Amino acid sequence: MKYKELQEIYQDIRRTYFPKWDKKCEWKLELVEDLNGSQGICDAQNKTIYTLYTNNLVIIHEICHAVTEQGHNKRWTTRMELVAEDAEKDGDSELATAIRNQIKAYAMSPKITAKMVYNEIQDIAYMSSLDVSYEDTIEFVRRNYGMSASDFLKKYKKTRQAYEEGMENKF
Repeated sequence: MKYKELQEIYQDIRRTYFPKWDKKCEWKLELVEDLNGSQGICDAQNKTIYTLYTNNLVIIHEICHAVTEQGHNKRWTTRMELVAEDAEKDGDSELATAIRNQIKAYAMSPKITAKMVYNEIQDIAYMSSLDVSYEDTIEFVRRNYGMSASDFLKKYKKTRQAYEEGMENKF
């Protein structure tokens, strides 16, 4: 997709669903090839939304982060629901349904705990018939959770220990 077409989609979404947001047009949208397992990322510090797709749902999802905050909490959910209502009023029931399905999916998702992450690392190290390196294991798991390597390692400080425990208990 050409840059101009992407910007037209972005501007249309802004006008239709977020008319009061970013009146100075400080935010930008960038199409990228890799987001560490995510489909889109809202970078509030740089006022940039990164996306892998020109999908309206991904762009709306990330703008909802921009107008609320990071995380899929009550404020984000409420803002997404407002967009779903607007989409329905505009006759786009397919988009409204997709938004509501996404809201439900996030509501039903289990809370990710450090214990879950460490257990997954241990299981991969233990169950692998080949010796999978620590780096490859972390790369796989962090992508699975849609996190950058630096954020993942900062948040989960015992990854090396979990990997080594899994390797020690191997067959």
